[in-house]
Amino acid sequence: MLQAIGLAWIGLIAAPDLAYSELILPLVITGVGASLAIPPAASAVVGAVAHDDVGKAAGANSMLRELGGVFGIALLVSVFAGAGGYASAEIFSDGFVPAIAVAAALSLAAAITGMWLPGRREGDPDAGDPAVRAPEPDRQAR
Repeated sequence: MLQAIGLAWIGLIAAPDLAYSELILPLVITGVGASLAIPPAASAVVGAVAHDDVGKAAGANSMLRELGGVFGIALLVSVFAGAGGYASAEIFSDGFVPAIAVAAALSLAAAITGMWLPGRREGDPDAGDPAVRAPEPDRQAR
């Protein structure tokens, strides 16, 4: 949610004559929002699978995160190119504002979607943290 707020704020104040100092607070809010979202998402993925499948889940999560980034950038570039360009600062702002608005909307959609993800399972304090659960040694094999 913080990432969406920060991006929306940047979209609202973006202008060719905007001083960088005016971007500091919305950029900090955006960064805090991203840093609060990414680790729990990764933990939710690896916590939702059996211990033996944690590596596969982490790899799939990493690959899908990278793929999502590529498609997200492609979408934002398309929005920017459709509404603006590089000919002047004003034309750049004309493309930047709708592109950052789309980024804010996607961040908000992700935050809302994340609210429906299941939490830790009741009665299992180690659920969701496969690093805590070590595999049991096979004592019968000796």
